[in-house]
Amino acid sequence: EASGRLDEAFAAYRDEGRPEDAARLLLARAEAEPDLVQRKALLNVVLSHAPTGSAVAAEATKRRAVVSLEIIRALENGARGVYTGAIGFIAPTGEATFNVPIRTIELNGSTGEMGIGSGIIHDSDPEQEWRECLLKGRFLSDPAPPFSLIETLLWQPGSGYWLLREHLERLAASAAYFRYPANPPEFLARLERLALDFAASPMRVRLTLARSGRMELEATPCPAPASITWPIPRTAHAELPKVTFSAEATDPNAPWLFHKTTRRALYDSERQRAAAEGMYEVLFTNTRGEVTEGSITSIFILHGETLLTPAMECGLLPGVFRRYLLEHAPLPVREAILTRLDLAHAEALFVGNSVRGLVQVRLD
Repeated sequence: EASGRLDEAFAAYRDEGRPEDAARLLLARAEAEPDLVQRKALLNVVLSHAPTGSAVAAEATKRRAVVSLEIIRALENGARGVYTGAIGFIAPTGEATFNVPIRTIELNGSTGEMGIGSGIIHDSDPEQEWRECLLKGRFLSDPAPPFSLIETLLWQPGSGYWLLREHLERLAASAAYFRYPANPPEFLARLERLALDFAASPMRVRLTLARSGRMELEATPCPAPASITWPIPRTAHAELPKVTFSAEATDPNAPWLFHKTTRRALYDSERQRAAAEGMYEVLFTNTRGEVTEGSITSIFILHGETLLTPAMECGLLPGVFRRYLLEHAPLPVREAILTRLDLAHAEALFVGNSVRGLVQVRLD
C-alpha cells in the first residue's frame, strides 16, 4: 500500500535543562515521506493512511488499528468530529498536504467544541493520562492574560546604564521563549537616546515589551544604589531594615517565575501589604518550603566566607544582579537549596537588585 519514513522527530521544538519547561507541553513533529509502491486512486491513498497510529494507540499495522478502532467505538459515546481526523488540501499540481487535527476548536454559532485525548495502551497509568489531558487543554481552560516583558535598569552619571548587556540578554531570552518579536539593537538605540535628556542624578528606567513588539520606556529619579564593598561591612542588627515572609507559596514549576513580566499580581500585593507593616521587602517560599526570592530582589545569605543564593530550580527570576555576583564577586557565591531556618540562622542576610544594590536586612 504505502510506507512512510520518519525523518526528524522533535525537529520542531527541543529544549534541554530549563526548569520552567516542567509546566509546558513539549510536542514533537515528524515528517513522513510516503513512498508509494504502486499508483492508486487518490481516495485509496488517503484511506490507506487512516487512522493514524498515534490516534488509536496502535502500532502501524492495519489489523491492530482496526481492533483499536472497534474498542474505541464501543467505549466512546459519540463521534469525534474533526478531532484526530484529517484537514488538508489538494493543489492543482497534484500535491497534497494533510494534518491530523488535535487541539482544534470547532465553532458553531456561539458554542464550540474541542477534542482532547491520549493514547492508552496496556500499561498506561490512568491518573497520569488524565493529567496529560488536562495539560493539553490548559491553553483553552486557563488562557494567559496579556502581559509584557519588563527590564528595570539603573542609569548613573558618568557610567551610564549598569549591566546593560545582561539586561538586554535576559530580555531577548524571554522574548524568544514567549515568541515576542524583539530587536535588541533598537532597544539599545532608544535607551541611549533617552539618556541624552537625563540630568546629573541616578535614574531608574523601566522598559516594557508587548507581544506586538511595541517597546515603552519610563524613567524616574532614584536614590544611588547601596555600595558593594568587600569584605561586606556588618551593621548593628537593630538598625537593619526588616523583611518578612509571605504566607503565599509559589509553584516552582510556574514558567512566569523564570521571566520578568507584568504578570506579578501576587508579588505586588504582598509587597504592598508588607510595606504597610513597615517592611523593606517581602520574601517568598515555594510549595516545597524552599526559599525563592523577594518581590523585587534576589536573596543572599552569608555562610562563612561564601554567599549562598536560592537555586534556580526552586522557581525564581534569574536576576541580573544575582548573575553579576555569581560571576564577578571577589568571594565565592553559589546556589543552594535554602529554607526559612537557613535564613534565620545565617551570619548575615541580604537582598539586592541591579537598581538598589546589595542591602543587608533582618528577619522580622
